[in-house]
Amino acid sequence: MQASEKPRPAHRVPVVLTVLVGVIATAVAWLGTRESTQTPISLAAPPAATASGTIPPVDTIVLPQDDPELPSGPHQATFATSCTICHSTRLPLTQPPFPKKQWTEVVQKMVKNYGAPITPEAQEQIVDYLTTVRGN
Repeated sequence: MQASEKPRPAHRVPVVLTVLVGVIATAVAWLGTRESTQTPISLAAPPAATASGTIPPVDTIVLPQDDPELPSGPHQATFATSCTICHSTRLPLTQPPFPKKQWTEVVQKMVKNYGAPITPEAQEQIVDYLTTVRGN
């Protein structure tokens, strides 16, 4: 390096890149605010009644109900009536096989944290059922 040359600042490249990104972002934002030539989509609700005073028909979609059959086991009815209030039968049947202690914790969590209306006697029955069908 000659004595007359000054060292180039190392921070110059990041500054140039930051300015370039800012210019591009500004251009994209400006282009996004321009009025479109397309017809805008109306988000307004459909009219509540037609001129004749009748409510227009509403299209509905009926989804299939596909809950798996519960495996037979002790207290199957208690499980079905207590647990399917909040979730489908698919949820516990897709869990890994837990030991009885862990199923007890799961059932207690449903009561304590989620407010499941299950009596202590029913909790024991549900744990017995889950341990039978999904226990290890």
